[in-house]
Amino acid sequence: MIQNIVFFKSNAFGIYRMSLNFRDLEVFYQAVRSGTLTAAAAALHTSQPTVSRTLSKLERQLGFPLFERRKGHVSPTPEALALFKEIEQSYIGIERISSRVQEIKARRNRGLNLACYPALSQVFLPEVIAHFASEHPDFSASILVSGPVEARRMMENGEIDLLVCNDIQTAGDLMKIPMVSARFQCVLPKDHPLCRKEVVTLEDLREQRLIALDAEPELDWRGHQELFSSLEPPPRIDFHVKRSAIAYSLVAQGLGISILEPFSAAHWRSSGVVTRPFLPELKYDYSIYLPRLRAPSRYVDGFVEALKSHCKRLGFADG
Repeated sequence: MIQNIVFFKSNAFGIYRMSLNFRDLEVFYQAVRSGTLTAAAAALHTSQPTVSRTLSKLERQLGFPLFERRKGHVSPTPEALALFKEIEQSYIGIERISSRVQEIKARRNRGLNLACYPALSQVFLPEVIAHFASEHPDFSASILVSGPVEARRMMENGEIDLLVCNDIQTAGDLMKIPMVSARFQCVLPKDHPLCRKEVVTLEDLREQRLIALDAEPELDWRGHQELFSSLEPPPRIDFHVKRSAIAYSLVAQGLGISILEPFSAAHWRSSGVVTRPFLPELKYDYSIYLPRLRAPSRYVDGFVEALKSHCKRLGFADG
């Protein structure tokens, strides 16, 4: 809190230092604004005699009168009005700073505004939140499940504290923290012949009905395209989707097999979906993104570590 404001003033003997108490200037400011000492005292939660004594002390310190007093009313002198204009700018600035400090404190103490792509929302993120909340009983969060374009827009607008997703091709003003390089798995209906194999290979995909992930802005499945194009003759792709949840659902309906992210596998096993390791390895990088210029919640650092730790618990490859 500001206690004193220092001015340098000149007289016949040269320049000397004058230190004014901020509280005294606040009393003066309220007296000019309010028009009466009683109203100023009420605004400052003090007594009228205290306001009067403070103004008299300030006048002695400044060396010129600030008010003409008439029957309870005070009229500022021309010198007082000039001083008031100077103080008003500083006062407004200090109020703005104080408001900003309170806003920053509130942001640090609130919960997290989280966002993730759909593939991470069904099992992975809820498990991380549950584990983190068990260690931080006062933790709260707002969770947005969104595609890449909307999530990117909201993060750039400062509406999100933390985004978990596939690597963004152009991160711009976002701060990137690598989380995991995830091995994709072969996902099969429970009665599919390939379920008898411990590992499914590229050669096993011949003559199979495949469900393919298609690229979209900020979400590139180039590895899938390169993998399938290496097969001769080209594989039979019956369904094209942009979300792994749709692909998992189609597999559960027995409509084909797919190579999908491992984050959602636990959710779909109860629906009759089986997963097997796939060779050659197909990996995609997933990262945590933070806005560079946003005041962080006090939970951000801990939650970042919780995300990384959960990847290790699940046995995913480290990023």
